Amino acid sequence: MHYIELDDNGVFHGVYPLNEEIAGTAFYDGVLVPVLSSEPAIGFKQVMGSWPALTEKITPGCSVHIYRLSGIPLASAKLGTDHGCSDSHIERL
Repeated sequence: MHYIELDDNGVFHGVYPLNEEIAGTAFYDGVLVPVLSSEPAIGFKQVMGSWPALTEKITPGCSVHIYRLSGIPLASAKLGTDHGCSDSHIERL
């Protein structure tokens, strides 16, 4: 398990292994995908189709939004489907 470190203004500082409990840490069920704040709002299909391209642009000091993928089985065969609902499994935090 890893954690994404952001400051109070949504500025990305890094992704680190979670080896111990850290004060002020919020835990979320699902997969968190950081996306640059300058990117337009996106839905499930856009995240699933381009998350590597979206996340490779992120470096420490960038302002980001966090999208949470949830409510889906994490088997790779299931990640490519939307189960008949266009954006029901993604939430911008």
